[in-house]
Amino acid sequence: MTNREKYSKRSVSGPIRGRVATHFLYPRDFECANLAAELGDLWTDHVKANGATISTAGGYRAAIVLFCRFADTRGAPRKASIYRPDDDLVFTLYEWRSSLSTAGQNKAYSQVAALIRRAVLTNRTANASLAAMVTSAFSASRPEDTPLDEFSNAERIQQMRAATSDAAITEMRIQDGQMLFRNSASFRSLIRTALAGAGAEEVKRQLRADRDLIRAIVSALSASQLGVVGRDFEGPASRGLRAIASLVAPSETEMMSFQLLLMWSTGIAPEQVRDARVGDLVFSDGGLDWTTFKARSHVLMRLNFTGPASQETWGTAGLFKRAIAVTTLARSLVDDDQTLWMVHKLTNGKLVINQQNFQKINLGDWALAHGVQLSLPIDLRRIRKAVKAVRAGISGSAKAAAGTDHKETTFNRYYLPVTSVISTSARTIARAQERVFEQALASTPTLIVRSANSVLCDESTEVRARQLAALVADETPAERALGVSACADPTNGPNTTAGELCMERPFACLTCPNAVIFTDHLPQLLLMSDHIEARRQDLYPPRFIEQWGERRESLKAVLEQFSSSEKDVARGAVKSDSEHLHLPLAWRAELDR
Repeated sequence: MTNREKYSKRSVSGPIRGRVATHFLYPRDFECANLAAELGDLWTDHVKANGATISTAGGYRAAIVLFCRFADTRGAPRKASIYRPDDDLVFTLYEWRSSLSTAGQNKAYSQVAALIRRAVLTNRTANASLAAMVTSAFSASRPEDTPLDEFSNAERIQQMRAATSDAAITEMRIQDGQMLFRNSASFRSLIRTALAGAGAEEVKRQLRADRDLIRAIVSALSASQLGVVGRDFEGPASRGLRAIASLVAPSETEMMSFQLLLMWSTGIAPEQVRDARVGDLVFSDGGLDWTTFKARSHVLMRLNFTGPASQETWGTAGLFKRAIAVTTLARSLVDDDQTLWMVHKLTNGKLVINQQNFQKINLGDWALAHGVQLSLPIDLRRIRKAVKAVRAGISGSAKAAAGTDHKETTFNRYYLPVTSVISTSARTIARAQERVFEQALASTPTLIVRSANSVLCDESTEVRARQLAALVADETPAERALGVSACADPTNGPNTTAGELCMERPFACLTCPNAVIFTDHLPQLLLMSDHIEARRQDLYPPRFIEQWGERRESLKAVLEQFSSSEKDVARGAVKSDSEHLHLPLAWRAELDR
């Protein structure tokens, strides 16, 4: 096949909306033309074999274009191939997958991987590392357009202070209203007239006829107790009706204050708080048992809030008791003993008391009414994320932070990425890295960049070093092949029990304080380096880093201490086949090739 034929256009045709459409792929448009041609052939084979629609075929073509353009930016050669061992191509594919950020791009990777898997399943590729990568599981969840982060601590304080103040004012006003309702027949009559459908003007006329009742209502509605209710009046008549109604039931804005406090107290989903009913709550001396249904996961939950915090008047049990108390009169007026979030409303100028309309009031409206400044996006779910983040920080455990209302996997997916958890995790990782780094610095081999014979002949060298040099100088090539260093104390190593002979050589020697390396060991060190670099060709990149990354860096640090001339001499000994490196069987078996 000539180059002209090899790099010619590939095409796939098919019907769409009553006509025939064709997708073309031009390998010559890319620097990595050979790679594009190979993927193009796999593309046409895949479409034909699977009977894919023309729309699906277009998606695969777009994925090939994305990958080949990325490969060009990474300097992929014109003859790069998925069929030959090519470590650079594997890392290019890995980098491309890591750079993807949208659901469409993640799908593109899956499509390119599917095409390469076709070559793997038909035994057409000799690139074992590439085969391992495209046949391994890969999951990429769709990111949110605006990722939800937690509310900051300052925002939490603002919300809780405003909500607590609003709840306390509401309680005082309704307590006065309940007392007025019990003691005044005129007030009871006025409320029942309003609930029977009398308009605001009719209620106003009836109120003007009773001066004593006006004085009693004004006394109950002192300025300090009015709260945010007085800000919502629509006119003189409706203002009077709303003021009267506020003595027997909270407004929707005020009711939301209780809900916000419960969300901050429990970390429960907003919809579960709003769905709570009186019959779901069982109070005891120890706290509260709450039966709630989580609609998203279709799970009936029985949550228990006990202990000193739950028994506090502003704890979970205390907040529910306050909400029940503040709506008791409202429930009795409409003969509903189960609806918890009972509020007053003005509909077409008439008074209505029923369940809060959760679509009408939102967190943004509440924040505006209370003068609370919140960062965007203003979303109730950020409260839940903030509570979970605090639990994660306190417990240090995803399982404990997940709690009883969802699984640990759900926490890891939706709550682990919030700022506080990321910061806590970063600090934990940093501390762990510092400990590992300190241990690594304290556990380095002793390097003597001289031959064993020269050390042995130097009487100024300490006795122990000369003794080890004597042992190295007397070693046969076969004995030297068993390790990359001499050992100052083979029965007292950091990786074995005291008194036992260390069997962790040769790789553990690179980070062992008992190891003493002479120039005589340089050929074995170079052979070990060759072995590790060979693993890069075979292993999936993350697996290579996990298994060989630390050893590779330790070995690199040792080799840098030797001069180029010393390395050249050692490399000559390796090429002459006079030096070998013996590896334990466990290190010669690569099970994940």
